[in-house]
Amino acid sequence: MTLRLRFVAVCGMATLATLAWSQQPPLFDVAVIKPADPTNTRFGLGFSPDGRTLAVDGLTVMQIIREAYGVLPDEVTVRPSAATGGWIDSQRFDISAKSEGHGTVDKEQSNLMLRQLLADRFGLVFHRETKELVVYSLVVGKNEPKLKEGGTEGPYLSGPAPGKLVGTRASMASLTRALSRSLGRPVNDETGLHGQYDFTLVWSPDDAADSSGPSMFTAVQDQLGLRLESKKAPVETIVIDHLGAPSPN
Repeated sequence: MTLRLRFVAVCGMATLATLAWSQQPPLFDVAVIKPADPTNTRFGLGFSPDGRTLAVDGLTVMQIIREAYGVLPDEVTVRPSAATGGWIDSQRFDISAKSEGHGTVDKEQSNLMLRQLLADRFGLVFHRETKELVVYSLVVGKNEPKLKEGGTEGPYLSGPAPGKLVGTRASMASLTRALSRSLGRPVNDETGLHGQYDFTLVWSPDDAADSSGPSMFTAVQDQLGLRLESKKAPVETIVIDHLGAPSPN
């Protein structure tokens, strides 16, 4: 209701306010937030197939924010006055939320519902700033890419084990997203490759017990015929101005 009243005050036209409300995504009608069950070994965030039900298992609010806004750790900072005690990176939560109604909402709408939940229940307030960060460019190597044109399956990209990616009719966009998550840095697609490809990429993660395998950088070059180049570039980041403990259920 606050959003609707604010919109009317800005626009001064009831018809525009009605239009804006009709275009808003559904909100979670019920949301239960509680400290994570310490015996639960599952960690993650996911939506039901219709996009109306959210389940969060054992994540910190900072991890939830990164999922909601699709940003990496270096792309989120917290103002010293925004939250105290370090709980935003240590206290873990379980969340169960549901939007009543019928029909399917898409991924973008589901994320908007999650962002609204963060604002309503955790009081999240932030602004955006552009900062110069280290990023990676994914480019074609000296020789031809070692990528096979995708068949009829997919498209999907999976990580069946740490240090392994399997692409089936996968795009370069999906590959760079996966590499970004593994590296913790933005990866930009500058390959000029617009097809869908089958490939397997295997490397030794930094925290692997067995480090005899190749690094990700070597694996990308040797197994895919691509290359990761490091450089600095302006990146839009999120700066958190306020964040509080969740309001009561």
